[in-house]
Amino acid sequence: MLCQACQKNEATVHLTETFYEGIEGHQPGTTKQHFCQGCADAYFASRPGMNAMRKLICLSDEYR
Repeated sequence: MLCQACQKNEATVHLTETFYEGIEGHQPGTTKQHFCQGCADAYFASRPGMNAMRKLICLSDEYR
């Protein structure tokens, strides 16, 4: 699977976000994003609130 951001590299970071009604103005649902490592670094750098969760996301990869 290719990275959704650059469309060049293999996606190695997979992010799933679930939105519930009333949170961030989104309708309930789930979004899935697939990034290469470089684009994932840029994604997390542009969203400071998610940086604290990054290690948790990486931990979950170890258990797959």
